[in-house]
Amino acid sequence: MDRDPLRAVVLVQPGPHADRRLAACWDHCHRRGHHIVAVVTTWEEAAKLVLAGHADIIVVHSPAELPPDRVPRVEVAGQAPSSAGRARRL
Repeated sequence: MDRDPLRAVVLVQPGPHADRRLAACWDHCHRRGHHIVAVVTTWEEAAKLVLAGHADIIVVHSPAELPPDRVPRVEVAGQAPSSAGRARRL
């Protein structure tokens, strides 16, 4: 059974290699079958689109692009408290 593609907001903060990070996000969405509804530069813009029901997911190139104090956010119970919610470079 086929499902509708997820509607994605791509979040790419301005800075070095933003064009490469954007291209990687586009490639990811294409491979996963996501429909890109917007490209934004701030978490607030991305979250507003999801919360308003215009998008289902936010796609970023790296967790380092996520603000550590973002709301809404996801916390993983299995992570040590010192690293939960903190943006890390992978």
